[in-house]
Amino acid sequence: MAFDPIASPTATIADHREPVFVHEEQETRATALLDDHLARRGRRPNVLVLLFDDVGWGDLGCYGGGAALGAPTPNMDRLARRGRLLTSCYSEPSCTPSRATLLTGRLPIRHGLQRPAMYGERGGLQGEVTLAHLLHEAGYVTQAVGKWHYPQERFLGASPAKHPYRDTILELDDIVGRLMATLEETGQLEDTLVFLSSDNGPHMETWPDSGYTPFRCAKGSTWEGGVRVPGLVSWPGVIEPDEVSDGLFAFADVLPTVLRVAGVPDAVPTDRFIDGVDQTSFLLSPGGRSNRKVQYYWLLRDLAAVRVGEYKFVLLSTSDDDTDVAGPGGFTGVTQRYTYARLYNLYLDPKEQHSYTTRKLPTRTRSSTPSATTSARSTTTRPSGSWGSDARALGQGAMTWATSGMPGR
Repeated sequence: MAFDPIASPTATIADHREPVFVHEEQETRATALLDDHLARRGRRPNVLVLLFDDVGWGDLGCYGGGAALGAPTPNMDRLARRGRLLTSCYSEPSCTPSRATLLTGRLPIRHGLQRPAMYGERGGLQGEVTLAHLLHEAGYVTQAVGKWHYPQERFLGASPAKHPYRDTILELDDIVGRLMATLEETGQLEDTLVFLSSDNGPHMETWPDSGYTPFRCAKGSTWEGGVRVPGLVSWPGVIEPDEVSDGLFAFADVLPTVLRVAGVPDAVPTDRFIDGVDQTSFLLSPGGRSNRKVQYYWLLRDLAAVRVGEYKFVLLSTSDDDTDVAGPGGFTGVTQRYTYARLYNLYLDPKEQHSYTTRKLPTRTRSSTPSATTSARSTTTRPSGSWGSDARALGQGAMTWATSGMPGR
């Protein structure tokens, strides 16, 4: 049977792991590429994660922004051409949960950091195991550097837009260019896996000091504009250049993927549920397919939506039509539960404006429906007022309902 991101079954690799698509040929290809790199270079790769703050999906030139928005990004565009550009890369709704999910491979409902902490407020990742710790145990030297806000003086007014945010995009692009040049000059470029992304969508409450997304709403929401972010992956000599994919990739996937690339796939913790999926074969294989079937959208302590294939099933959201503020965004509205859940086709309707849920269209029955494949599993403590007895049952019920009424393709 031909692969179908909705109907094709997943495999359970362990009770504490998210079920995955297994693409045998690309797994074989990825393993061969890793073995070949180790034989040629005599070492495992460096890993460089460049995580921007509040940069929108549409800010980079390779995503349609750049010069068109008064801030050319030639270095980021060059990085995109060197490897794989992801059009469905997902963060969490805001910076703290995104960064914690990237470090732990776990959803915010599990690691507990569901929103940015306020000054003096207690928080942290006590009890969690981070990617940095696991890499250190594997012999890597790890370091976290910097956090940008406003441009240095030499970049002020340097962008064609003559605006501080656009000036900052120029500075970020310059940083990317200098980092890549240094890797090349020191002979480390072919030994370095680079992942560039943003921790969430644009912060629209601060407009015009904000990024740009073509999708609905912004940072703080689970609409696509809040969580769909740029995703560039490069590793010259291993990842083919000029690859573009709409396969699902979540921040939680970084941990198991990097551990596989680092040669320690068994270092993924076994004493807790890991939501991340090993995406090595997806990223390394030419024309590779994502190993992730379901994208989960958590809004604080509520499961807001799930995406399978091009379909997004929405149970609740943040309202984005407020008229009592100057700059509405994802932190402005109220949480709204829909009496009748909404179903959006993100290929036909990327702005999530036309729900399929109640449309009466001719359909055909798919050969199978997701069942055990959707496993946003229950946490040890269920939040009050949430849907269903546990998150896993909710995910299953939601997608079963969604697929039963999907129009044939």
